[in-house]
Amino acid sequence: YVLLGRDGRAADCPVACALVVESRWDSATEAREFARALPAYLVGGLGAEPRGPTTWKLDRGWIASSAAGESIRLGFAPSARLARLAAGGAGRGSG
Repeated sequence: YVLLGRDGRAADCPVACALVVESRWDSATEAREFARALPAYLVGGLGAEPRGPTTWKLDRGWIASSAAGESIRLGFAPSARLARLAAGGAGRGSG
């Protein structure tokens, strides 16, 4: 993905921004299945290193996750603390 800054140019996201991605599943069971598969994808697909049950280190940045009901939220950020803050509150999105 590419995240554009206010000037229309690609932002250096691992060091300059945070990104929140929230997915809503048809059921809490499907969300749990995704949450169980997520670590394998992050490690195998993105080369992330686990740093706890819901936090992973990337080459340039961090990912954290949270789950609530049918929702899974991922936070991508330059620090573990910001990634966890961004991932917090799954299920509170705007509709």
